[in-house]
Parts: sequence; C-alpha cells; structure tokens
Amino acid sequence: MMLIPPIIQPEVLFREFYLTAVARYLGAAGLAALLYDHALTIGDEIRLIWAAPRSFLKWMFLINHYLSEVGLIVSANEMSGLNDLSYDDRRCRKLMIAIYSYCTVSTAAANAIGFFRVIVIWDKSPRVMLGLSIALIATFITTLLCTIAALIILHSDIHYNPITQICFVSKSTPAAIILWATPLAFEIIVISFIAYNALSLPRDHRTPLRRILYRDGMMFFVAVALSRGLNIAFSVVTEPGLVLMLI
Repeated sequence: MMLIPPIIQPEVLFREFYLTAVARYLGAAGLAALLYDHALTIGDEIRLIWAAPRSFLKWMFLINHYLSEVGLIVSANEMSGLNDLSYDDRRCRKLMIAIYSYCTVSTAAANAIGFFRVIVIWDKSPRVMLGLSIALIATFITTLLCTIAALIILHSDIHYNPITQICFVSKSTPAAIILWATPLAFEIIVISFIAYNALSLPRDHRTPLRRILYRDGMMFFVAVALSRGLNIAFSVVTEPGLVLMLI
C-alpha cells in the first residue's frame, strides 16, 4: 500500500527549496574558492611547507589545509543531490557525526597554528606560553565536550528530506552555539596578542603598522574569527537550510 504524502503549503515548500539552494550554492562557492586559492599557492606551499623540516606545526598546517578541502568536497557531494546514493535518517545521522568530528579536528588544528604563531612572535615568552597553553587546552576540551553533547542532543532531530534531497537538522542547541563560540574566544585572544605585539614594537615612518600586522598573519586570524562568528549566527537560527551552511 503506497503512502500518500501530506499536503505541503506552497510557501513552505518554496522556502525549503530556497534554503536548500542557498546552502548548496554557498557550499559550492566555498569549495571553488578554496580550490582556486590552493591552485594559486601550491608552488609556495611545496617550496616553503613540504620542503621544510618535519615539525608539529608543519603537520598541523597540512592537516588543517587538506582536511578542509576533503571535508568540503565530501560535503558538497553529499548535499548536491546529483549522486546516486540512497539516503535515510540513519545515513544522515552518520553524515552529521562525520561532519561534527571533522569540524572538531579542523578547529583544533587551526587553533594550534594560532598558538605557535603567537609563541614565535613573542619570542617564546614563558608567561605567554603558559597563558596561551591553558587557553588552548581549555578550548579543545570545551569544543570536544560540546561536539559530543550536540550530537547526543540533536541525534533524533537529524532527518532526510526526500523532497529537497538533503539532510537537515530540525532545531538548534546551546551546545552547538558554544561549540563555535569557544574557538572564537581563542581567536580573539590570538588577535589581541598579535595586535599588542605590533603596537609595542618600535617602528619608523617607513614601516607602517599594517605591514607588521600583515607580516604577523593578522588577516588570516581575522578571517578565521569572522568565519567562527558566522557559524555562531547560523547555529542560533533554527532554519534547517541555514544550519546546513555550518558545513
């Protein structure tokens, strides 16, 4: 006996398709921009990163760099609706577990890069190393606990929509918000250390402040902080299509 789907209001259906399209196109745009940037910088990466001696910072950079690309490729494929994979609620829940796990590892790698950058800028100051180490460990533990809590709380609210052919989360949770707010707080600490160091350095008119900030990687960490803030905004919103943009 075939089940007859319930009647859906046209405006509700339109909104579902609209939010799904927004998530898909933004995901595709983000992936295209990331791959294009990688193509432009692959020469410098081979010369400066791959040829460098083995170190923890080198591996953290490579893990974060390539994990981001792999994560976006998998996410774009899963959300595209163009593959032949069959989905149900169970598969969507496994996908969300993989995505949240990927976000946790990627966030930890990005935080480690910020940690070592500040340590180098401050000439391995013991006080800075101690304070930033405590902040880094606290950030990782909080992020990990919030990831586990969010997956447990949202597990029964992760579904597959056969109409829009996409996985979605039907609600938000404070754990998901804290999950992004914690690394944002760490990025603000990193930015503060970089800015304070740049302002305290002696310089003349031939060395503008913006050049020092650019040299110390301020633009990168500001961009990361803005992305964290955007993730917080999407976590607050309960629209399923917008929640998907966290990926």
